[in-house]
Amino acid sequence: MSAVLDSAATTGLHDALGRLPALGFPFNASVSRGRGRNWVNADRLFAGRPAHLKKLVKRMRARNPGVDDDVLACKVLAAYSWPIAGTAMSCFLLDCRVPVLELGNLDLRFDRDDRVVALGFRSGAEFALDGEPLWALTEVTAADDLARLRGHLHAALEQHFAPVVQSIRELLPVGPRVAWGNVGDRLIQAAAWIVNQCRGNGGNDSAPAHVLRLDAVREVELLVGRPDSPLFNRRAALTIDPRGRARAERGSCCLRFREPCGRHCANCPVELRRRTRTAALAVRSP
Repeated sequence: MSAVLDSAATTGLHDALGRLPALGFPFNASVSRGRGRNWVNADRLFAGRPAHLKKLVKRMRARNPGVDDDVLACKVLAAYSWPIAGTAMSCFLLDCRVPVLELGNLDLRFDRDDRVVALGFRSGAEFALDGEPLWALTEVTAADDLARLRGHLHAALEQHFAPVVQSIRELLPVGPRVAWGNVGDRLIQAAAWIVNQCRGNGGNDSAPAHVLRLDAVREVELLVGRPDSPLFNRRAALTIDPRGRARAERGSCCLRFREPCGRHCANCPVELRRRTRTAALAVRSP
């Protein structure tokens, strides 16, 4: 059972979001309302009139001539999901907090290349482990244990990305497994980024700049390992090499190889399976 707790000074979410630039992410986030011509509310972009999303897709198509619709859909999803994934996984793994990711609560600022460079949370509402420092100016929902907090994270991500995936698929036909697979891969890549930065700015042997509160490998396994979730992917995983360097084992193809002059990514799961099959056949050949 969860209890709603009131607090008394500044929001803990504010401090959690403040870590993002130090982690090297190319975006920032704050508890604030976005104002200005380059800002748009996520609800208007994905759940309101499609005009905003159509304009975004039109600009991205102009920058990527000759790209098929499903390839462009993956590019749009990747660009949008990266800051959401980075923010959610950072708050969860480093601070045991989950921000409210409802579309209406998120303002987005785009740069000239239509990359999201800032997130504004209109409300500082969040979920946090019971017993964590609970600050004011926000409504904090305390989770009794990690399992319940993890459940809040899973629900927040699925509820956020469901209308995003649906809206993009209505404009750019792409299979749901490919779309959700790309979202899941972004979450795993964000976790890998965070783990490596916590080892000291990219995985070197210097003193850690941040301390992970949770087992990132285990949390990723649980995030993409639920068969009842659209994020389910049995091939995706987060692995740690002997030096402690994290690596995102992707479960879905971004289709980049189908772009003009494109090629498979170094960690492309489709290419990896092809090479594995080829090697197996070579061993069996007389």
